[in-house]
Amino acid sequence: MIHAASRVINRFGEVNMNDYLEKECDALSEVAEHDVLREGLVVLLGTFAKDLDKGNPKMTQIFARLIATLSTPSQQVRESVARCNAPLVRLMQEQAKQLLRHLTKLLLSDSTYGEQRGAAYGIGGITRLVEDLPEIIYYFLTVAFCWPDYTVRRLAEGTVKSTALSDPVQFVSNLFSYAYNALTESGLDQMMEKAYYSVTNQSEKQEFSLPGRLFRALAVFLFKQVDLDSTSVEQCRKLMVSSLPLCSLPRFVECDGSLWIRTLYRFRCGSEAFFSDEEFCQNLVEIVFATVQLDVKVNMIRLLIAEGDTSSFMNVTIWQKINTLLSAIDISDYYDIPENHYHIFNTPEGVLFNTAVIDENSEENVNAKNLRRDNKAYSYKEQQAEIQLRKELAEKKRAEGKLTKQQEKAIENELKRESEIRQNLKSLEQHAQENEDYLHEIVDHATLRELKSSYLFPEWCEESLEDQIGRTFALLSTLCLDLGCDDEEEELDVNYYRDIMNVSKLLFVLPLLKSVVYSTKWPSSMKFLVVNFIKDAVRKSFIKKDDIGTVPLVEYAQLLLSLIGNHEFSHIFDACNESLGNMADIIEMSDEPTAGVPFYQTLIQYLPDALSDEKRIVALKTLSKLRCTMTSLLKRHQCPDFVHRIFVARFDSTVEVKGLAEQICTDLNVEVNVELCEKLLDDVKFEKINLTAVPEALKAFITVYPNEMNTALIKLKTVYEETKKPSGGEVDQLGRLIIVPKDQSSTRLGYASCFLALAQFVRREEALHFISLIVPDGLCDADSECRAAIIHAASRAINRFGEVNMNDFLPYLEKECDALSEDAEHDVLREGLVVLLGTFAKDLDEGNPKMTQIFARLIATLSTPSQQVRESVARCNAPLVRLMQEQAKELLRHLTKLLLSDSTYGERRGAAYGIGGIVKGLSLYQMKELELMDIIKTSLEEKKSAKKRGGGLLALKMLSRSLGNLFEPYLLQVVTNLLIAFGDSNDSVRKSADDQGWAKVIAEGSPRQYQVHPLYGFSLIGFNYAYHQTCIL
Repeated sequence: MIHAASRVINRFGEVNMNDYLEKECDALSEVAEHDVLREGLVVLLGTFAKDLDKGNPKMTQIFARLIATLSTPSQQVRESVARCNAPLVRLMQEQAKQLLRHLTKLLLSDSTYGEQRGAAYGIGGITRLVEDLPEIIYYFLTVAFCWPDYTVRRLAEGTVKSTALSDPVQFVSNLFSYAYNALTESGLDQMMEKAYYSVTNQSEKQEFSLPGRLFRALAVFLFKQVDLDSTSVEQCRKLMVSSLPLCSLPRFVECDGSLWIRTLYRFRCGSEAFFSDEEFCQNLVEIVFATVQLDVKVNMIRLLIAEGDTSSFMNVTIWQKINTLLSAIDISDYYDIPENHYHIFNTPEGVLFNTAVIDENSEENVNAKNLRRDNKAYSYKEQQAEIQLRKELAEKKRAEGKLTKQQEKAIENELKRESEIRQNLKSLEQHAQENEDYLHEIVDHATLRELKSSYLFPEWCEESLEDQIGRTFALLSTLCLDLGCDDEEEELDVNYYRDIMNVSKLLFVLPLLKSVVYSTKWPSSMKFLVVNFIKDAVRKSFIKKDDIGTVPLVEYAQLLLSLIGNHEFSHIFDACNESLGNMADIIEMSDEPTAGVPFYQTLIQYLPDALSDEKRIVALKTLSKLRCTMTSLLKRHQCPDFVHRIFVARFDSTVEVKGLAEQICTDLNVEVNVELCEKLLDDVKFEKINLTAVPEALKAFITVYPNEMNTALIKLKTVYEETKKPSGGEVDQLGRLIIVPKDQSSTRLGYASCFLALAQFVRREEALHFISLIVPDGLCDADSECRAAIIHAASRAINRFGEVNMNDFLPYLEKECDALSEDAEHDVLREGLVVLLGTFAKDLDEGNPKMTQIFARLIATLSTPSQQVRESVARCNAPLVRLMQEQAKELLRHLTKLLLSDSTYGERRGAAYGIGGIVKGLSLYQMKELELMDIIKTSLEEKKSAKKRGGGLLALKMLSRSLGNLFEPYLLQVVTNLLIAFGDSNDSVRKSADDQGWAKVIAEGSPRQYQVHPLYGFSLIGFNYAYHQTCIL
């Protein structure tokens, strides 16, 4: 409806002007139910007025009515009036200016909250005059942006967005400056207190200040009004300099202390271009130091130096300004101050300090030296009595407060003189206020508290220890301002290192740092403070070349490395890495390379057995920065331990460690010498590297020095035998065991891995010697992994030279086999020899007579009671059978007879293992030719002999184990027999069937269950309970 009425007014409003709309407005009351109608009439009046010609008296009349409507309590009516005012203002500039002043007075007067709010809406609607009334607009925009009602602040934002600004950067910069000045100089907090009265309680009203979030929102909004991508460097500087004071207000910093820095990074020119001009930086520093409020000035300096590396020139400029201010102070003026002037300075203004002038100017004050003994009028005693009387009268008058004119004049002159003295001293105090330096004391006291000393100052213990230590590090950090000076280019002042961080301070604070880092009671935030302090303090800027040898770099490096690798402190790894890099830079400054020896030795000790790869990586990164130092030491052959550790790290299993070590070796041209062999073997004690890095490093060493093979093997044999003995045991005085000795299996496994690595480099003439070193001693190792590695090493040597050294290897292995007894303690060694014999035989040519000899020995070993030996024989038989099938068939028949004979259980079980190995080597089709399954089925059906039934079960088990799923089709032929075996009358047969787990194999393991299950029901008839139960299961 409003749109329809507006269209009619637009067409005929000027020719049909009448008072109809005004009459309707006058007829409305102030009740809320008329607010909707009032809003519509306001819109129609505004529509009517904006089509009138400039100067039409009706326009002034309508404008005045709209302004009067602002006092209406309805918010929607006020917003409509504000929208309608803006088009009228363009046609009524003078009236709008006068109205702004009127609304200003109304806003700041003691009027009601509703009237003030209406005035704010009116100001918002007239702000389109931004080009004509800039100062007024800046002021009222500031007020609007600080208004407690969000609607008013949103209206201010909409006004700025809708205003066509010719220079947005200029406008935003001016508004930033005006907002800061209004807050700090014009008392904006006090002016806005009344507007916030209705939304704050009485306690907040007493100490009212505008919340910082409003200024943060203002800054964010203004920054968005500028196109950061198209802004030039000069415009960027203008905007950021004007916004810096407002963004440094303490209340602003509490809300968002990094907004200014983040905005600077968003500019297209970037922070590097922002600080590139030396003259601009100097002018900016002057602006900063001209700021009156100290807390704002401090925050401004923090923002400027917090930008990072690109503001390094700004850091120097700020420090130069500080030096200039300090140098402007004439210290001699402070030395020449008399003591009585100091007391006059402490005396309040208008109070006389030098009261002696009263007595000096007293009329009764008669000096005794004027007495004359030859006075004819008065005797000497009479003169003394008169002087005494005058003094008593003077004291009486002084007590009564009676002064002579001479005394009053003297007091007045003395007060003037003392006032001048006081003013002079105040001017000196403004330049240098008293500030006692207790940094040394607070470090000392915090250290004593942390170390739980009994002698402490109670007054210094009122603060919590955590706060005191945190404050200590904050004060220490103020000494770590790097000026970027190079002592080689310019001569530094003699007191330069005294006023900043130096070696003596680093030594003094070290006990406190150690206690905090190594203690478990402090949180990670406290340790983060320590790491940040070390990063800032331990730098070459604070160290003289002559003092490098006294810097506790080793202790500081150990502190940092103790934190690396702990995931609780993962957020400080980068800071630790940077700090260690700074220490490396200090070492590189020295002209004497030996100064870096303790430091690099501290780092390399973490390479072989660090708790984490992060620690090893950081150590290698730091070592890579010691290029000049290590190059000099390598030329002098003064760092063999460095060569040793880096050479081993080249073959580490961690990719990054390996890459860093490779890079260091390449950069420094690291070369190994012959003495390295023994050191490599000593590294096997480190579990981190003994399985991969050390064996690979040993291989690389033998490649360079092949003649050291025999020495290496003998050393390996010696240390291997030594580690067979348990270590670490401890007994008391009575011989009782306190600590159980620990088996050194991990170390032996490392030595076994070295044997395995060297096996491929053994020459033919050394092969038998190599075998003799590890056989038989290595084959009977108590640890299975060690035995496997030794067997693998011996097998590798046999594979390489078995056929050519057959006459040496075979007699040696047969001799070792023959020397073994049938006792169970030799089973482990027998198993290893069997594997080596099988390895030796499978590389022989078909028809070689030695093969038959080895095969016969393996079959004979099947009678050994040890199951693991039989399994090894079975595995070794399969490859040999393929090369001697006729002998294998004959042997299979022999083993089948042995299996079904009345022999002992051990012999029959050994025969079963042999059958499994031979069948696997012959392949399945030979089973049918040999009728093996028929023989087994017949044995299972043998009612008279329980041994035959048990032998058949053993054969099925070994065939199933050796052939796997390939044997399942044959298993179907004997399912019924297997089920019957569970109900066999002989206890040993039932146990044998149950031990083999055939019920589970048949029911679950076979993929041909659809063929097996129907047999269950058919077979349930006529059998005993055990059989029925097995079928059901």
